[in-house]
Amino acid sequence: MNLLGGILEDAQTRSLSGIPGLASIPILKYLFSQTNTEHRENEIVFVLIPHIIAVRKRLVPISICST
Repeated sequence: MNLLGGILEDAQTRSLSGIPGLASIPILKYLFSQTNTEHRENEIVFVLIPHIIAVRKRLVPISICST
């Protein structure tokens, strides 16, 4: 198995929810609001598996003619 490459995606989302008005007051925002943090990682890996294929008949070359 031969590894060709891959893609790694790393996303972090932070959201703030709370009672309107009270969540914007500096001291009261800790009592009436909530902060959520979500961390997500996705990885895609491309893999190449080589196979040897035996050809039993002779291959005929294809020529392209333009008229």
